[in-house]
Amino acid sequence: MASSGAATAPASQQEADDEVTVRDMRAEDMADIHRMIHELAEFEGMPDGPQLSVQDLIEDGFACSPSWFFGLVAERRGRVVGYALVNRAYSSWTRRAFYVEDLFVRPEARARGVGGRLMRALCGRAL
Repeated sequence: MASSGAATAPASQQEADDEVTVRDMRAEDMADIHRMIHELAEFEGMPDGPQLSVQDLIEDGFACSPSWFFGLVAERRGRVVGYALVNRAYSSWTRRAFYVEDLFVRPEARARGVGGRLMRALCGRAL
């Protein structure tokens, strides 16, 4: 039987993908985001790197206008399992832009399409 050449994800991955929801970050997510920032720093071998608090994240992302950053979170079964933190930027050549500062998915949610969903959602915002 000839193959169409199209790759098909395993059923377990397809099921996991259906359980992932991507949404805007909210102030109440910042404790989870703060923990994942530290998980990312550990992964990168820089456990002493992050010097910000949950309150700093709330103030800089939600208590000022314009905010210093925005972001998306990925939830699976009601738990935040990944995030993308984005800085606004401005280019004298191309005008408005943004920079993806962090993209992180917790180990138990990796290889399930979570990072791709976060990036696709960000691309949708950029267009």
